Amino acid sequence: MEKFLGMFKTKAPITIIGVIVIGVIGSAIYDAIVKPGFGVVSKFLFSVFTLGSQRMKDSAYSNAALDPSSLPSLMLLMFLIIGMVVFVSFNTASSEMRRRRLDRGRQGGDQSECRNGPTEKKPITKVKLQVAIYTSRFSAVIFLIFAYVMISTTNQSILVWRIYNANLAIIAPYTQSDQLLGIKSAFAKMRTEKEFLELYQVMKEISVKNNIELRQDVVW
Repeated sequence: MEKFLGMFKTKAPITIIGVIVIGVIGSAIYDAIVKPGFGVVSKFLFSVFTLGSQRMKDSAYSNAALDPSSLPSLMLLMFLIIGMVVFVSFNTASSEMRRRRLDRGRQGGDQSECRNGPTEKKPITKVKLQVAIYTSRFSAVIFLIFAYVMISTTNQSILVWRIYNANLAIIAPYTQSDQLLGIKSAFAKMRTEKEFLELYQVMKEISVKNNIELRQDVVW
């Protein structure tokens, strides 16, 4: 026990210093490379999936003016419902295709009796099953793209809303009441990314004049 305590006393400072150094280096790498990289990749994928639509980007800023904090729960419910429908349809078609493949290796006695029975339904052809499977796969891809676009848009709306409220609180002590009301009114009427950038510039001028720093963690 005394030997263990002695080793702990001698190596503990080195271990603590090593953990701190690794943490500082890791944090620096994350802030310098990983975090900006996520933003670039996210912006690129969003542009690809929306074909560079400025209207889709503007919708994020328009929603930000309406307090988007309640949107994630509604989106989650919608994605669960749509995702379950896509999964069930794909799973049903895949199960039927696997069952047919297994039936090919069996003797046709029982199948012949079933097909000739009075309650026999017309079997689904192989082509129809393949079409159903490919359609389900295509629907799953479309669903994932749609989910990514909607999540990215909502995330941007919430981020814009948070940044605006934080910056509004920052400049409030240095701004006259009528000018502050004008900024709030402009944000409430905001519809496009351009209008947000113009409003941010107004807030930026106030911050520069009073030597204060605004938050600017906007992804797009």
